[in-house]
Amino acid sequence: MSHVMQPPEARSGVRYGCGMLLLTLLAVGSVPGEPLSGQAVLVGHQIDTYSFRDPDVAGLSTISVATTPVTLGLGLGRWASISARTAYARGIAEGGDGSTVTLEGLTDTEVIFSLMPFGGDFSLSAVANVPTGRYELSLDEALIGGVVATELLPFPVKSWGSGAALGAEMQILRQLGSWGVAVVGSYRAAQAYDPLDEFIVGYRPGDQLSARFALDRDVGDAGSLGAVVGYTEYSGDQSGGLEIFQAGARLDAQLSYAFPMGRSHSGLLYGLAYLREPGAPVGTESTSQVQPQPAQQLGMVGGTLRLSLGRRAAFTPGFEARVFLAGDEQSQGWLYAGTGSLELRIAGRPTGTQLLLVTEGGYRQGNVIVTDGLATGVEGWGVNVMLVVEAR
Repeated sequence: MSHVMQPPEARSGVRYGCGMLLLTLLAVGSVPGEPLSGQAVLVGHQIDTYSFRDPDVAGLSTISVATTPVTLGLGLGRWASISARTAYARGIAEGGDGSTVTLEGLTDTEVIFSLMPFGGDFSLSAVANVPTGRYELSLDEALIGGVVATELLPFPVKSWGSGAALGAEMQILRQLGSWGVAVVGSYRAAQAYDPLDEFIVGYRPGDQLSARFALDRDVGDAGSLGAVVGYTEYSGDQSGGLEIFQAGARLDAQLSYAFPMGRSHSGLLYGLAYLREPGAPVGTESTSQVQPQPAQQLGMVGGTLRLSLGRRAAFTPGFEARVFLAGDEQSQGWLYAGTGSLELRIAGRPTGTQLLLVTEGGYRQGNVIVTDGLATGVEGWGVNVMLVVEAR
């Protein structure tokens, strides 16, 4: 089921007002990937830039994030694997008056250890979020973090730091007739950290309990249809040991269809939607900074074509459109994108060890509704270069 698109990262948190683009303090929780069957190394560099047509409405003129991700994976025989991923990111926001703010440093490091005692059909994973990222941000730096964390604008990182966390995941894969079935359950418990210097200390994101159910089957001669439904519930966020906020539960669904085009080309169509219940402050001692979190909905559709350029190269054009809606009609909007990637196999072969160079680029354009009656156009571009080593 590797062709089924992973959902945006689930998150819970407290929402604060900070400038025209509302700062959202988010505790990001990653969804562990499938256990590795071999070795993998990924190193890359990505630049994403967005410009706002009306800086007075958006609260800034441009925001740019340069990211250098590093991912390492190692198969420990047939029954276990370990992987780790982190990134170095530099975000720069420029205001309408030409002033700039920079947020730079390592992000947190995620480490996953997986056991497959009965082969690939069953796995148990331990997941740790190691707090190697940036903490105790200034309000100006937090503005960059809030914009990067929004669902509308896709960035390769969604947080520089979300605190230490431990989690576990169980995955079961079965073949039932012509259907492939997967059931995944996971739990994540976070530790307290200090996200904002002098303003918010001892903040502990709520624990996350998630369940996901996936179906996959062949269609026609060589096509494949996949569907995923997931549900995530959160316990209350705490500050100073007191519960201050209850995030709303989240329901997401995905659908994808992969199909061949001739003997050497292929295509993929996908759609995704999620619904997020509103969240609200709890208790009578909550600080006045804590605001309700409105209900949220995200819808996204897209597609790609993988065009073979001989035995060692492939070109993949793509498109994507997304709409993000919020119950308070703030910080919502739409965005569409055209993308293209070129993959070159520098050495090796697909059935063994191979060295790949992947270059990607894209252009995005849309509209952001910052608050009632105030909106601005947005456009952006992104470039990504990755060097990948795979050993099967």
